[in-house]
Parts: sequence; C-alpha cells; structure tokens
Amino acid sequence: MSRNTNLTSIIHLLLLATTTTWAFEITFPGPTDYWVACGWNNMTWKSDTADPRTIAIMLTNSNKTLLNDDFEIGNALQGSENAALVYIPCLSAASGYSVLFVNASQYDHKQNKVLYTSPQFTIKPKGTAPDPASGQSSIPSQIQPYLQTPGIVLPQDKTDEVTNTTAKHDGNNDALPRLDGSSSSFGTFQPAQHSNAGLSASMLLNDLIFIAVIAAFTVLVVTS
Repeated sequence: MSRNTNLTSIIHLLLLATTTTWAFEITFPGPTDYWVACGWNNMTWKSDTADPRTIAIMLTNSNKTLLNDDFEIGNALQGSENAALVYIPCLSAASGYSVLFVNASQYDHKQNKVLYTSPQFTIKPKGTAPDPASGQSSIPSQIQPYLQTPGIVLPQDKTDEVTNTTAKHDGNNDALPRLDGSSSSFGTFQPAQHSNAGLSASMLLNDLIFIAVIAAFTVLVVTS
C-alpha cells in the first residue's frame, strides 16, 4: 500500500511539473460587458510575474458562421502592462466572442497551446456607446490606409504614434498620424542641409583618373 501511495505521489508531482498554468485573467470585457465594432476598444487583464513577458491577442467566436477562424487583434503586447487599446473591425454584432492569449512568436492557437481563454462577451454594432465598464468616453474609429488590419495598439502617452508593442490608454478620441505629414509628430522636423560640392569634385577627379588610365593603356597597346 505504501509503495502504491508513493508511486501515485510521484506521478502527481511529475504531472504538476509538466503542466504550466498562467495567471492571466481578463477583467474587461467580461461576460456582462461588450466591445463595439469598427473602432478602438479598451481591454484589461490581470497577470503574474511568472506569466510570459509578451503575448499575442486573438479574437474567436464559438459560432464559426460569424467568425470562421481566430484572428489576431494585438501582437507582442507586454503581458505585465495589463491594458491595451485594440482595434475591432466591423464584425457581426453578436454574443459568443472570446479573447485568446497566445504565444507571441508562434501564434499557436490550438486548444492545448492557448495560454488563456477569456469568458464569452458581446460585440455591439458600430455607433453604440462604449460599455460603462470600459472607462471609455467614446470609441475612436480613425483608421489610416496602412492601419486597415487589426492588431495595432496605441501607447498611453504617445497618441500621435502607433506601435504594436505596448498598451495603456484612456480611450479618448485621439488623432492618429496622417500620411500627409501634418501630424504633430512631424511638426518640429527640419531636414539637415548638405552641400554636394565636395561630392561633385571627387566624382570629377575619379573620371579624370579613369580617362588617363584608359589613354595610357591605349598608347601601350598601339606602340607594342
């Protein structure tokens, strides 16, 4: 009996050693909360120091006629940041959506590889007021041509820049950078002036040396 008990304990310890659990827990959106389609939505979560430093966020739905495959809405997020503002495209307004936390380098969203799966929540149509629990006063919807894919995350204190790495934001309707260069990020940029005089002189000297070498070679061939 004692040997069997010891064997059972050893097997249990081995299973614990080979099974990794993470402390990730979505705090928004929860089962009674919602996101709004066609705009930037806040998400928050809890994490532990043992959790992966970077994660990718994927959206899924139990109804595959609404969303036939999981897709990424946030890449290389810092797991310890515990907040992100992610763009939700114009998906069908419905319940049954969940967020998956997956490996940030392998994007493996097979069931046994997912780090964390959130409870199901709802996505509401474009134009719906933000969920009161989101902390947002509005749903920003500005999208530039090069931002038409999901997965862009806005940093908290740099509202004129776009990154895919970190995420804390107050959810205000902040301006994204514009392709015409009129964003405030470019307001103080002054291109440095450089003179081409030295370069032109150097190129002329190289041309003269090349001509002299060709001429000398021609004379050598003719007189030999």
